[in-house]
Amino acid sequence: MRIKVELDGGVRLLWSTPVLQRHFEGADALNPALIDIVHQRETADVGIGKSVVGGWHSREDVMAWPEPEIGQLRDWIVEAVKTLMLPTTGKAAEATGAAGTISAWANILRPGGYHRMHTHPGCVWSGVYYIETGKPDIDHPTAGRLELYDPRTAVEMMALPETPFGQPVLIDPTPGMMVVFPSWLRHMVHPFVGEGERITIAWNMLLDIGTTNN
Repeated sequence: MRIKVELDGGVRLLWSTPVLQRHFEGADALNPALIDIVHQRETADVGIGKSVVGGWHSREDVMAWPEPEIGQLRDWIVEAVKTLMLPTTGKAAEATGAAGTISAWANILRPGGYHRMHTHPGCVWSGVYYIETGKPDIDHPTAGRLELYDPRTAVEMMALPETPFGQPVLIDPTPGMMVVFPSWLRHMVHPFVGEGERITIAWNMLLDIGTTNN
C-alpha cells in the first residue's frame, strides 16, 4: 500500500502526509528513569538554543548517552520509522536498502516555555517522545500541545463549507506517546501553562538509501 489512495467513484487521495502517533508498551516503567537522566544532563550542561524559548534544549547527542533506557528508546524510534516506511514506499524497510542515522536531543519546558514554528532540514523523518507532560491548565486548551501545519500552499483560501484544507492538527501529548512525521512538515509547540514540566526527547532520522544497515 502507498499513500496515494484510490477510493470509490474515481476519487483519489493524493499527496497525503503520513504521521505516526503511538504509545509503546513499557513506557510507564521506562519514563521515571528517563526523567532522572534528563535532569542530570540539565544540571551538568547549559544546553543549546534552537527553536526552544524559555526552556532547556540539550546537545544533539542523546543517542550516545550510555544508559540502557536510551537504547530502549532508540529501538522504539527504529520500530516507528519501519512502520512508516511501508505505506510511504510500498516496501518493507529492510527491502529499501536504507541505513538510518539518528540524532536526538532532550527538551524541558516549564511554565511559559514553547517551541517556535520550524522544520528539520536535511532529514527524512522527525519525531518526539513524551516522557512527562505535566498538568496543563484547563483554562489554556492549547498549553504544551504539538501543532502540525497543512503543508500545502494557500489551501486555506478555498471557500468550501467545513473545509478540512489549511486546518492545523493539534496533538494532546501524554507520557509514553511518540509522534513521527516527515521532517519537512512545519510544526510548533504552544507555550506550556500549568504545573510541573513537559519533558521530551526529539529526534531526526537521516536515511542513506542504497546501503545496508547492519
